[in-house]
Amino acid sequence: MHVVHQYAGEISSGKRAACQWVRLACERHLADLKREEFFFDEGAADRAIRFIEKFRHYKGQWAGKRFTLEPWQKFVVGNLFGWKRRADGLRKYRHAYIEIPRKNGKTILGAGIALYMLCADGEGGAEVYSVATKQDQSKILWRDARTMLEKCKVPSFIERFEIRKNPAIIEYPGKDSLMSPLSREASNLDGLNPHCIVADELHAWKDPDLWNVLNSALGARSQPLFLQITTAGYVSNGVCREQQRHVQSVLNGTQEHDSYFGIIYTLDEGDDEEEEGSWEKANPNYGVSVLKAGMRSDFDLAKNNPTLMADFKVKRLNVWVTAAQAWLNMVDWKCCF
Repeated sequence: MHVVHQYAGEISSGKRAACQWVRLACERHLADLKREEFFFDEGAADRAIRFIEKFRHYKGQWAGKRFTLEPWQKFVVGNLFGWKRRADGLRKYRHAYIEIPRKNGKTILGAGIALYMLCADGEGGAEVYSVATKQDQSKILWRDARTMLEKCKVPSFIERFEIRKNPAIIEYPGKDSLMSPLSREASNLDGLNPHCIVADELHAWKDPDLWNVLNSALGARSQPLFLQITTAGYVSNGVCREQQRHVQSVLNGTQEHDSYFGIIYTLDEGDDEEEEGSWEKANPNYGVSVLKAGMRSDFDLAKNNPTLMADFKVKRLNVWVTAAQAWLNMVDWKCCF
């Protein structure tokens, strides 16, 4: 069984702990295998997975070691590049929304996908942008991509690129393609022709203007990708919550949008945020890059501090928190009734 199908089966059967939105995403994948208008190209999925796994880590305990994508990461990459339309053979998904707690490797995954879209997707003149509201934030994913290339151990591959730090551009001359960081501060947003957009930390986007400009620029490409990667946040009415609700409506079947992929790693209502099982449920990299000792330390530090507890829920469990919850100890509050 292909690794993507295997992951979906393990989630849907309960073999792997997951919240309702992950289960629904996996059930959607399995259901699409029976639809006539789409097909899953295992070779295309494997090609993208293998491409990303050729790079090496450069931080922490894994520095210098090859990437080994975790099952959830293979599920995401496999879905984005494996699903195609029978009518024309083009990819099914044009939009993707991945919401997940921090320390699960989302930025590195986004950088790997961006590099694939830059040089391995067969697109001439591909424009790839890492985007955030602020230029400094948009450079984080771009720097990861640049460092991944610089640490690559295959000289014949790295020499195909030209890397400039000022201005920040990765060029792939063989296809006249480029990758650059971009923010709403840029002066030339209306002239973009993107093949891939990676929107990092979408929760910080307070209004939809930048999102709308980027989305409208995708129309000139036959199979572009608008990839949104984020944790939860505090802005309850921003563009991120709008996209999250759209994904939830697609996953629960109240709305149809075949070209939009979405998966949300979080807790279910009623889950105990103090229990290790809940931590594992929200963090697919639990035991890999998300360690029990670190989670326990962060929780113990936060449990009597409402502000830190709100931060723990948002960043470590991917639970959206309102401004009121950020300064009230909710356990003490409930004891008042």
